[in-house]
Amino acid sequence: MSYKTEFQSNNIDLQSILDTVNALPEPFNVNGVIKEYMITAGDNISAGDFVQFVNSQGEYYGMLSTINRSGYHGISAVQLSENKVFVGCLYSTSSYPGGCIVTVDGTSLTASTVTKLDTLQSVWDISVVKLTENKVLVIYGSISYCQMVVVTIDGTTLTIGSSTYFSGAITGNKQKSIAAVALSEDKVFIAYTYDSNSYHLYGAIVTISGTTITVSTNTPIQQGAYAGWGLSAVLLDTNKVFLAHSSGSNRYLEGRIITINGTSFSAGSSVMLTTIEHDGYNISAVLVDANRVFVAHSSGGSSNATYVSGLIVTISDSTITAGTSTQLSSVTYSGNFISAVLDGTSNTVFVAHNGGITSGGNLYYATAIIDGTTVIAKEDLSIVDSSGNQVGMYSYCGSMLAVNDSTMLILHDGSNAYLGGVAVYKMGMVTPYSDIING
Repeated sequence: MSYKTEFQSNNIDLQSILDTVNALPEPFNVNGVIKEYMITAGDNISAGDFVQFVNSQGEYYGMLSTINRSGYHGISAVQLSENKVFVGCLYSTSSYPGGCIVTVDGTSLTASTVTKLDTLQSVWDISVVKLTENKVLVIYGSISYCQMVVVTIDGTTLTIGSSTYFSGAITGNKQKSIAAVALSEDKVFIAYTYDSNSYHLYGAIVTISGTTITVSTNTPIQQGAYAGWGLSAVLLDTNKVFLAHSSGSNRYLEGRIITINGTSFSAGSSVMLTTIEHDGYNISAVLVDANRVFVAHSSGGSSNATYVSGLIVTISDSTITAGTSTQLSSVTYSGNFISAVLDGTSNTVFVAHNGGITSGGNLYYATAIIDGTTVIAKEDLSIVDSSGNQVGMYSYCGSMLAVNDSTMLILHDGSNAYLGGVAVYKMGMVTPYSDIING
């Protein structure tokens, strides 16, 4: 399905209009827009309306994989190029680590068959790091171990290196959370939490040569109750990482600077980003610029992760300053799955999340504008299928990422925990469109 607005049918360049409106003095600029539309297929714009285009939802298409439980527990994805995405997921009811390629071709997306990456069963979490356009590092934790493997990509064919046991993992304890960022094409920082009835947060430097993996000495970041239950890492520069994580049995939201020195690192002191209990239950952080990070987090003061909120963290050398947190979601029980993406051209953040019921819930995404250190909430939209029904989630697993300048992809656990997906088309471009993704 595709459509055109009246602006497009009259060959008017929407971006030129927005640029002109932005240049006008108050109260005529877009902050004082007369009308604001959420554009979906079939909508019309009346003559004479000034419109600030915010975003546009693509059509939900259904499953990317028919392998049972491919979307259960672990989903992590990275953009390889403008038309290709690698997705780390699960394989079969035994919960092996798996992977597939999603390819963008015009207005359609297709998925290759999910490939089993390792024989390790009962995988609990997956984190994928892009090394180059044709190579990724996949890190996965199970009930007993934490392992990783280099996957080389040729078209849609995956070549799997030998799996490497992460020597820092504690045998016999489940790896609850994993966050990793590439420092270069051959070096990765990894933070993870293991479950020993209280959880502890550790980190290490991973070095890659071809498909050979070397892991540095495991280093504690924070030892204590529920440290890193919620966990997200952002690369600030080649030797500095911002790490957002939970802390304490009440899962407060904290942040700290990790400084890299060769194959070792040092962790700075943690700073509380909010003072509300359980704000660190789930976290997704994205880089805004060299000195700012947007942190989406669960909120509402409840272990049920009642809402999703967002704030700006400002970083100056080793000093961390947190802005005011703003609620982004409009439905309850919406903070169990959170994944954020920044559109830097419009300073808009998109935050995919669950919501509506306590188990699984439905799929939503919220939008907000970043203005300096202020987060301005815009819309919270439910993802619906072609019949207008809300798209449900099996549990709380998913990942959101930008595919190109106009398209984002939300991957999630659908019916029976199959891997599902939906394309979301960002506005600000001249020709928005929607189309079914082919599974």
